[in-house]
Amino acid sequence: MTDSPLENMLKEVVKRTARMIAKWQSVGFQHGVMNTDNFSFTGETIDYGPYGFMEDYEPDWVCNHSDHEGRYAFSRQPGVGLWNLNCLMRCFSKHLERDQLIAILQCYEAELQAHYDALMMKKLGLSSSQDVRALLPQFLNILTSEKMDYSVFFRLLSYFEKDSFALLLDEMVDRDQLLSWLEKYQTARIADPSDWQEISESMLQINPKFILRNYLAHDAILSAEQGDYLPFRRLLNVLCHPFDEHPESSLLAQRAPEWGKSLEVSCSS
Repeated sequence: MTDSPLENMLKEVVKRTARMIAKWQSVGFQHGVMNTDNFSFTGETIDYGPYGFMEDYEPDWVCNHSDHEGRYAFSRQPGVGLWNLNCLMRCFSKHLERDQLIAILQCYEAELQAHYDALMMKKLGLSSSQDVRALLPQFLNILTSEKMDYSVFFRLLSYFEKDSFALLLDEMVDRDQLLSWLEKYQTARIADPSDWQEISESMLQINPKFILRNYLAHDAILSAEQGDYLPFRRLLNVLCHPFDEHPESSLLAQRAPEWGKSLEVSCSS
């Protein structure tokens, strides 16, 4: 904190924005239209139409059909957030010195990284940010090469039991690379004095079974246009409680069919 209310306010804006984008990156959410006028002082997600939740893990995934250059691709969101904040700081150039504005912006990366690490620790069931930084890059590389569904695989990982690799290995073509990673992951989990079952249960409360997949929204809209609102109500029910099992609605947790992965959305969606 400083003695300047303006500096303190802007630092808070920077940190809230960083935490918001860290949350996006942790859950595989893409905003789609990260123009400066679509950002808020409050660090909340606003004014999005072509948004989407990642299905197959693709770092350069673009959900907005009009973003031909991938300007707002998933992997670019943290950088765009910083760019937008830089634009905001220019508005205060007559009130604060350049060095003060730069110092405020320098809070961004550390805040985003710390919050992202904390979120990924929970998603992976780990208690050390060092373990996350050691294990996460390889994990994401595996998801990329295997075109694995991001949410589905994290949910499966929540059920992982000691020396029981089959549930996860059966999802992969290249089983060897995942086995190598799982052995390292298991070692990190065993080193944690916390109860294994309690960790798994906590993972199930941060790794959703259900996400709003575009093909599900598409089907619900088509049915509603025909006067059938039951698919919408079923979808709404699981999305209100995405971490619960809902065995009667298990079909809504399945990976998208190939046609569903290619659906495009726009600002009017």
